[in-house]
Order: sequence, then structure tokens, then C-alpha cells
Amino acid sequence: MSRKAPVRAAGRVRGVALAAVLGLFAGAAEGAFFPPSEAEWATWPDYCKARHTSIEIYAVPKYKRRVSNEMRQKWRTLLGDQTWTNIHHGCQAILHIARAERMRGAQATVAQRQKFEWELKQADQEATYSLNRTPPDHPVYHYMDSILARVTYLRGNKVEAIARLRSIVSKAPDQADMVATLALYLYREKSYAEARDVLLSGLKHVETPSAEMHYFLGLTYVKLKNWDAAREQARKAYALGYPLPGLKNKLRAAGQWTG
Repeated sequence: MSRKAPVRAAGRVRGVALAAVLGLFAGAAEGAFFPPSEAEWATWPDYCKARHTSIEIYAVPKYKRRVSNEMRQKWRTLLGDQTWTNIHHGCQAILHIARAERMRGAQATVAQRQKFEWELKQADQEATYSLNRTPPDHPVYHYMDSILARVTYLRGNKVEAIARLRSIVSKAPDQADMVATLALYLYREKSYAEARDVLLSGLKHVETPSAEMHYFLGLTYVKLKNWDAAREQARKAYALGYPLPGLKNKLRAAGQWTG
């Protein structure tokens, strides 16, 4: 079994990530460790759950009880010792960037702005630390690279960020998380036709269907007023268990959805 398949299946980028600096090794970014909330734990990749609960001084007891020793050993083997040793920094970057994403439109006060910038700084430092210690052909490498692209985007350098994401997707076209992230940012920039093309190409390459990709594609078709395609993608997304009703609601508001 290649290491790509299990890592792809384990985790989702999907706009999830935020929090803290572990500083376990020399050269690690300085900071404080803030454990994931229940919601963050639910969306964390399985390898992050395994690594987090393997570090005794940071493992939250309730989370540690949910992960078996066998699962921790499985992910250590699949990731390889070098990546396993440093992946907790990447896992913290996942938490930080998701928290920053959630704060994107809520920076009315100086304190909120400072917190947003702090989350971005931590995501940048942690992802960089993990990226520099991960083999370039490892799927986790592309994941960390995409987090750095997202940091760039949220700092306002949108053209640079999207160019970086395009490059990442060209190297890892079968990683649904990378494809969905690029499509999301293109959608935000109103590049709907390109977002559609990115998602259609991605769906041809991924090994397993992605509810997120079908959902984003449906939203894109709504913007392009291709109602038949939008309904088709909505049905696929909801059949795969996508939980948010936004696409369905948009179609219903346009008189394009019944039931």
C-alpha cells in the first residue's frame, strides 16, 4: 500500500484549522498549546488524533481514551518516522488556520484583529516547521504547503496565494482537500468558471467521491445559472452525507429545488 492513499483518506482540509505551538524540539516556534475543541477534534485528520494522543504532556485525557495504541502505531508506520516525529506541528497549523478562517469577517476591534493575526502567525510557523521536515513527495507536504497558501490569502496576497494553490494542485491532483481549497478561493474571487473546471478535473482524479467537492461544484453551477448541473451536484453531495443545507436553500430560493 502506498502512503498516499491512507493519508488522503484520513483527513480533510476543508477550511478547518487553528491553534498552538508545542515547542517539543529545538527550533520549534514559541507559543502555548491550546487543545482542539470537540468540533475541531471531529474534523482533525486521524493521524493528528493519533499523534496528539501519543504526546503525554499534551494529550487531553478524554481524547486519549478515544485512540487505541494500535491506531497510533498504525499511523506512525503509515506516515514514516520522520513525518510522524514532526507532524504535531502541522496538526497545530491545521487548527490555527481554521480558527483564522472563522475570524476572517469578524475583526471589528483591535483585540479581534490581533487575535486573527496571531492565529495566522502560528499557522505560518507551525506549517513551515512541519513542511521543512517532511519529504517533498509525501502527501502531508502538500497539505502543509496549502496551509501556507491559505495564510498568504488571509493576509491579503490573494493572487500569490491562488497561484501557489494552483501549483500544489498540479502536483497533487488526486488530493481532494487541495482541489477543494483552490476552488473555494476561486469562488470567493468570483472566478466561477475556473472554480468549476478545477472541481471537474479534481473529481476525475480523486480515488473516492468527495461530498465537499460536489457541494462546491453545485454552488458554482448556481452562480453560473446552470440549474440542471447544480441540482445534480446537490443530489450527489447530500447522498454522500454533506450536512449543510446552503446549496439546497439556494436552489429552492431560485425555484430550482423541490422537496
